Amino acid sequence: MPTVSIIVPCYNVDRYVDECIESVVRQPYERLEILAVDDGSRDDTVPKLRRWAEADPRVVVIEQPNAGAGAARNRGIARARGDYLLFLDADDYLAQGAVGKLVAEAEKTRADITMGARVKFNARTSYVSPTHTFEQYRPGVTAAEFPAVFAVIAIHGKLFRASFVHKYHLAFQETLGQEDFAFSYIAYHRARRITVIPDAVYHYRKRGGSGDSLTQSRLKIPTLVGRFVQIETTLALAYGVDGKRTTPHRRPFRTEFGKRLMRHVVKLRRAPDDATTAEALDMIATFSYPYRREIERYCPEDVFAVYKAVWRRDLPKVRAALKRLAAARVEAKPAANAL
Repeated sequence: MPTVSIIVPCYNVDRYVDECIESVVRQPYERLEILAVDDGSRDDTVPKLRRWAEADPRVVVIEQPNAGAGAARNRGIARARGDYLLFLDADDYLAQGAVGKLVAEAEKTRADITMGARVKFNARTSYVSPTHTFEQYRPGVTAAEFPAVFAVIAIHGKLFRASFVHKYHLAFQETLGQEDFAFSYIAYHRARRITVIPDAVYHYRKRGGSGDSLTQSRLKIPTLVGRFVQIETTLALAYGVDGKRTTPHRRPFRTEFGKRLMRHVVKLRRAPDDATTAEALDMIATFSYPYRREIERYCPEDVFAVYKAVWRRDLPKVRAALKRLAAARVEAKPAANAL
C-alpha cells in the first residue's frame, strides 16, 4: 500500500487542531505520514501537536517563524516522503475513510490528481460546494474534458501523486491568502488524468465572529493583497502573451471579478465607516480599475454598476449598488429553480 503524506499547516488553531489531527490518525488507512507544520503560533497549538506526536509516531511536528500557509505547505512538501500528498487545514477535518477512498481511486485510474467533494459547514448548516463538479463519478479525465474542475481551485479534498508534484516543481505562492490558486491551476494544466469522485472527503469550517480565519477576513490588507496576486496569476495562466486563451476555464474575467473579488467587495456593505474600510475600498478600486473594459464586457450589468461606484470611492453608492445586486440575485433564484 502506498504511503500518504498529509501536510497540515497550523497557525493559532488550538480550538480546532485536536479534532483535525484526530480525523487523520483515526483513518482506517494507516500508511500515513502526518506533517504538522506550525507557522509561528502564539497559543497552545504547538503543545497540543506535541502531545499527538508523543501518542502516535506518524505525527511529526515542524516549527517555523510565521510566514503564511503557502510557506508552511512548501515546508511540508520538502519534508514529505509519501507516494501521495494531501493537504489539510488545521481548522478542518477529513471524513471517515477519506484517505482510503482517494488512494483506491488514484491507484485504479492512475490519476495525478484525485479529488472528492468538500463539505462547507458552520454552526447552522453544511453543504457540498460546488455541487455541479461532484454530481457524478469521472475517472481519469483531463481539465480540457471536464473544465468544471476549475470551479474547485482551493486545495482541499485533493490527493496529489507526489512524483507529479515534483516533476513539475509545483509549489505554493508564499503570500498571505489565496496561496493555492496558482498551484491548482498549474496542476490542472499539467495533469494527464484527474479523477473526480462524488463522495464527501473533506469538511471545511466556515468560521464566524472574532475567530475568522485569514481567508475569511475579506477586507484585511494581507487578504486583499493575496487576492490581487491570485487574480493576476490566474489571468496570466488563462491567457498567453498573445492574448489567446490557454485554459478551458470558461469566462475567467467574469469569475475573477464577478465572483472572487466580489466576495471582498460585498463586505463593504456592512463594514464600519472608518479608515480601514476606506483603505480597503481604495485598494479594490486601484486594483480593479485597469480591468474596467473587461469587467464591463464580461460581467453582468448590476456587477459593473457596483464597480463603477467602487472606482468613485463613494461608499454610500457602493452600498446602494450592492443592495440592488443582492435583490436581483434573490429575484433570480426562484426563476432558476423553476427551470
